[in-house]
This record gives sequence, structure tokens and C-alpha cells, in this order.
Amino acid sequence: MTHSSGIPPLPTLFYANKNSIEIEGSKEQYEAMGITWDEEKGSIETNADLLAFLADLDYTLLGEPGQYMSYSNVPTRFLV
Repeated sequence: MTHSSGIPPLPTLFYANKNSIEIEGSKEQYEAMGITWDEEKGSIETNADLLAFLADLDYTLLGEPGQYMSYSNVPTRFLV
């Protein structure tokens, strides 16, 4: 993995951890850091959720695949 797909950094990791964050009570800590999420989006729990989340986002590619390196925290457990 070279992190050079052209996909920019996206908030997928926070939505994949959303349920845990709410259960453990650290949501306020994330919000204090300026990290917020859309309550209507729900959480990412399956591969289908991840694909639907990505399809619903409005983003611009960083460039052609292989052109730029951009580290991504897309929850890889869904990409197997």
C-alpha cells in the first residue's frame, strides 16, 4: 500500500468508531478538538456501510492515482 490512490483524507475512521466513542463518553473530547460528525449519517459498521458512506461524500481527488501520497485511516477491516 502506497497511499497514493488519489482519495483525500476522509472522516471514515470517526464514523467507524462512532458507536464506541459515544458509549465510552469521549464524544465531547473529540468535539473539543474541533472534530464533529453529522448525526444523520449513522456509523460505519460493514463494508456496505463504508461504500455507501464514500458514495455519499462530496470530495475532490488529490490527483491521478500514483501522483500524490496521502495517508488514510479508512477502516481496513471493512476492505477485506
